[in-house]
Amino acid sequence: MILQKILHTIRILALIAGSAFVSASLTGCSSENGDTPVVDPDDITVSFRLYAGATSDTRAVDFEGTRDESHIDLDNLKILVFDENGVLKQVLYDDGNMPENTSFSELGQGFYIVRTKLDPEKYTTGEKFAIVALANWRSAADDTKLIADWNGHKIDATEVGKLRISDLKECVFRLNPQVEDNQPASWIPGNGKWIPMFGSRFTSIAGYDSAIFNEANPMPIPDVVLVRAFTKIEVENLDLSEDSPVIESIELCYRNQKGRLMQNYTFTGSTGNVASTSLPDEPSSTTRSIPFYQKDNIYTIYIPEMEFDNLDSRRAIKVNIDLKDNVKDERWIYLCPYGPNGRPQLADNYGSDWNSIKRNYVYKYTINSLGFEFIIDVEPWKFGGKVHINLE
Repeated sequence: MILQKILHTIRILALIAGSAFVSASLTGCSSENGDTPVVDPDDITVSFRLYAGATSDTRAVDFEGTRDESHIDLDNLKILVFDENGVLKQVLYDDGNMPENTSFSELGQGFYIVRTKLDPEKYTTGEKFAIVALANWRSAADDTKLIADWNGHKIDATEVGKLRISDLKECVFRLNPQVEDNQPASWIPGNGKWIPMFGSRFTSIAGYDSAIFNEANPMPIPDVVLVRAFTKIEVENLDLSEDSPVIESIELCYRNQKGRLMQNYTFTGSTGNVASTSLPDEPSSTTRSIPFYQKDNIYTIYIPEMEFDNLDSRRAIKVNIDLKDNVKDERWIYLCPYGPNGRPQLADNYGSDWNSIKRNYVYKYTINSLGFEFIIDVEPWKFGGKVHINLE
C-alpha cells in the first residue's frame, strides 16, 4: 500500500515536471535580469510598414511626394537593427542581399509591409532595439556622392557588434550638380537618381509567443517612417498674360552643398522630428548659382538642409526677367515668409521656424505679378505619405 502511494506520488510529480517543461518550451525561461529569451530556434518573424509617413509636430504632414520623390531602390536599401546602446545587432537587408530573410509586399498603394526574421539567439522579449532603414543611401546619380561610405565596404555580418548609430550620423553626402556649358544643372530625382531617406523606430518583441506568431503569421511591430534628406523649393509663376514680362530663368545663388543622411533625433525614439537641421561640421555653403528646373510655369530645385549666415544670405533666389524691348531686369526671392504687404518678413521676432531650410519640407512661392510689384505668397508644402518600391 505504501509502495503504491509512493508510485502514485512519483507519477504526479512527473506530470507536473512535464507540464513545466512544455510551458517553458512555449514561453521561454526567465534570465537573471528578468528578460524572457525566445525559445523557438527557427523562426522569429516580424512585420512592419515602411513608408514616408505623416509627422504631427512639423509642417511635413499628410502630403504625398511625386513618384520619383518617393522612390526606393531595393538595391540601394539597408535595414539594420541596433541595440539600446546604439550598436549594430543584426543586418536584415543589405542592398538586395539576404532576400530569403526579408520580403516586401504592398499593402495598399504606397504602403509596404516588410516581413523579416530576427535571430532568436540575439533577442529577448524584455529588451528594446531600433529598426533603422537607409533608403537610396548611395545614390546612383553621378552628381550625388556619399563622402563617408564606411570605408567603402558593405555592411555585413562582420560589422555586427562594431558599427554604431553614431557612425551613421557621420554619413555625409555632397550634392554637386553636373556642369553643362560652364553652368551647373539642377538635380532632379528620377532615372536611377533617388532622394536619400532615413527612418528609425525603437521597438521590442514584448508579448511574442511562439505558439501564436510564426513565419505564416508574423508579429506586427510599429511602422518605420522614412524622412527625405533633401528639401524642395518650388516657384510657380501665375503672371502669364501676353503683355506681362517673361521669366528667362530662376537660379539659386546661395546654398549649402553638403548634407547628412541622418537627421537629428533621439535614438530611443522614432523618426519624425525634422524641425532641426543636421548640417556637417565643416562649412559647405557656396555662392555658385544653380538654375531651377523648369516645367511649364513651375520652377523646382532640390538641395540639402541649410542655415543662414545673415539676412543677406536669405536673398538666395534670383529671377531673371525680360521686360521686352531688350530691357532686362531681375527680382530677388528671400528664403523667408512674406507678409500681407508682399514684403519679406526678416525680423528675428517672426520665430525660429525660419532660421534654416529643413529637410523633408517643400517651400512653395507663387509669383502673382512681374510688373511693378513682385508679390510672393509662401506656402510650406506639407511633405510625407506614400513611397514607391519597384517589386518587379
